[in-house]
Amino acid sequence: MRVDRQTHIHIHADRNTSHADILTVVGKKWQASSVEVYITPKDVSKVTSRDEFVDLVTRTWSSVTCRNDARFLWLQVTQSLPPETVLKAPSRKLFLNGLSLGTFVSPGIYHGHWQSAFCTTTETLTNATPDAESDSEGEEDSSSNRLSVVFSHDIESLSIVWKRSGSLQWRMEVAFDSLADRVLVVSKQGRTVHLFLFLANQPKIYRGRCSGDLQSHPRTKFHRRWVESDGVPKVVWERDCCFDSCDRQTFGSCNVLHLKLVTLSQQLSVLIRRLELLDFAVYYSNPVITDAEKSDEDFPWPTFQTFDASYAWFCLQTRGFKVLDQARSDEFIQLLNSAATNPQLDKILDAVASKVDDWLICSIRRTFLEEMELLDKTGHTSGDAVVKPVGDQFVSIRRLLITPTTVRGLSAQWGVGNRVVRHHGSDRFIRVVIRDEDFSLLSAANRIRTPVGAITDFLRQDLVIADRRYHFLGCSNSQLREHGLWMYAADGRKGHTVEAIRRWMGDLSQVRFIPFALINFSIYHLLAGNDLVFFSFYVSIDCRSFVYRVCC
Repeated sequence: MRVDRQTHIHIHADRNTSHADILTVVGKKWQASSVEVYITPKDVSKVTSRDEFVDLVTRTWSSVTCRNDARFLWLQVTQSLPPETVLKAPSRKLFLNGLSLGTFVSPGIYHGHWQSAFCTTTETLTNATPDAESDSEGEEDSSSNRLSVVFSHDIESLSIVWKRSGSLQWRMEVAFDSLADRVLVVSKQGRTVHLFLFLANQPKIYRGRCSGDLQSHPRTKFHRRWVESDGVPKVVWERDCCFDSCDRQTFGSCNVLHLKLVTLSQQLSVLIRRLELLDFAVYYSNPVITDAEKSDEDFPWPTFQTFDASYAWFCLQTRGFKVLDQARSDEFIQLLNSAATNPQLDKILDAVASKVDDWLICSIRRTFLEEMELLDKTGHTSGDAVVKPVGDQFVSIRRLLITPTTVRGLSAQWGVGNRVVRHHGSDRFIRVVIRDEDFSLLSAANRIRTPVGAITDFLRQDLVIADRRYHFLGCSNSQLREHGLWMYAADGRKGHTVEAIRRWMGDLSQVRFIPFALINFSIYHLLAGNDLVFFSFYVSIDCRSFVYRVCC
């Protein structure tokens, strides 16, 4: 088999070709310098296939960038027509040596914030069986402490299963569309291969236990009919908010999945070429892999002149380690403190947060300086395109997105306000939206008791931003359908508290039919004192009915 006479290679660098700068992405267009190189092998070359040639080039690239301190350079090789054998398997399964979650602070540096225990494997890359979750093939699958990942090409999803023990398993699932721009970074270091996948949305987490361990569980009788219908114990999966020892906050703050494995280059190339057919952009790099420093200290909160700036800073922080790992540097803290008196600091921070959402890797210090310079020259930032709609019925409302593992602040948005918001002023309200990790509605069919409990616990505790304490207020009729609610921060004036607003809306203390009380946007005074009466609800798609829980 002859090698193509020319291999087309893209070399991606930042705009100043300096390791101190950051490679950035907007959509699927790289906003960085790009150099195209055509490589033609000599006739006397011993390489007999394109895959061997690409493997040689990528390993040489890794060695050269490491020796010359140029790890910020990423290499992309043009695609080739895959053989028919690549298209036959509906999925591919890899056995992993390890898994970590973290973020890239620059194209050449990866910070790991959590990593699994080491898992021993053989050098295996096989076609996944139709029942990939059961792991019933081979001795390796039946053992404990086995970690595997399944790339399902037919349904375009990724599933990672960790068999922690014979009775406990963990699984995370994420659709390919929830991977940011479908970017895959491959790093070959000796016989070890590192795969990095960028997350746009967090994976869904499941905890699995064998049915034999659930006999004493109060809900076991309900599930026993389908759990043990064939006499063989099966795994019962239930949604969770942590992945083994990785807690909810750490999991929700990471935006990169790091898969570590030992596999044959020829077999790995088959997987990569199949992913390229699904619009994955594959890059070869050699980043420095480090463990992030653990710090129990609270992140410093600068003193801002306006609450708008404080809220914008809160929104930026909720982007997770992608921001926090850089914001802890002395240089950025000094820059932020020097700009604290800028009357338009909130617009600068909102623009930085917008670019953090758009780019895979973002230097917040450089972006902050660019937005300040743009503001000085033009009088506006890159995020000032939205103007107020015509009409007095429109109000600007701050927003908050809550998922099972994340709490993300969103900038204010113009919308039609209701009578309560217009009467008390929109500045002290926050519109909260509750969604699953993929932004779909939480469904009771997925056994979401733990995620609902985590969201309920968050709402029980008031949301504190600067000098404001936001408290649960209630929901409107439309929010009831869309899993949303209102929070309000008292301003010290008479009649401007959550309890006063509920009294102003009317007395529903004698209403015992919960749906009627919810539709009328008021649940209060059902308990003595100032205890919060909070409801959490979700829709069961199968039975088309609402399920309500009243928590106190």
